[in-house]
Amino acid sequence: VEYFANCNTLYPHGQTPLCYLLLLIGSIEENDIIPFVELIVKAAKNSCDVNQCGSDGNSPLNVAVSIPSHNMLKFLLQFSANPNLYDRNKALPLHKCV
Repeated sequence: VEYFANCNTLYPHGQTPLCYLLLLIGSIEENDIIPFVELIVKAAKNSCDVNQCGSDGNSPLNVAVSIPSHNMLKFLLQFSANPNLYDRNKALPLHKCV
């Protein structure tokens, strides 16, 4: 993460590095999340936009609501993730939580 030239650039598959990292987190156990959280902290400190949407219209917060970790949601909100960003289906992160 500390070597990203621009961590807001979309990967070839259309995700921002932060969204991609969150998708990876969703596939691992809760106990193994700590190193990934540290990477996200470094990314956020490295001027990563926590509201940057991927080509699918999902912001990191929209991706994080599908991860079974309330700590990740709290973390993104602490770094000013906007809970009022709609995805391309006009759904807010809160809609996905219900």
